[in-house]
Amino acid sequence: MTEVKWERYPTVAQSASGRTWLTIQAKRGLAANTIDAYGRALEEYHRFSHRRGVAVEYAAREHIANYVHDMVTRPGHKGASGTSLDARAGLANATLPQLSRLLAVSAHGFTALRAQAAR
Repeated sequence: MTEVKWERYPTVAQSASGRTWLTIQAKRGLAANTIDAYGRALEEYHRFSHRRGVAVEYAAREHIANYVHDMVTRPGHKGASGTSLDARAGLANATLPQLSRLLAVSAHGFTALRAQAAR
């Protein structure tokens, strides 16, 4: 099992569902870099949600759409002289489908965890 470096994802570490979801991904035997990428993405999503006062476990589609919009419209790390087609965009073209899958899986996982906790 890949070790999760919780100190890198403090808000995820404090969330029972986030911690469970990332631990499950690590137990699946995914590469350390994949776990780190998932952890960073989940940490960023948690921080976005906290800033807006939305509990991650209960986020609706509109909130997730707002998060994706925020990511797409924020300045890219390369700045105006970047080599991407749209250097202003905060996401590479290949990142959006990956992000969408991660959020969909995360939301499904959180819903399943919430349903188990209610039993």
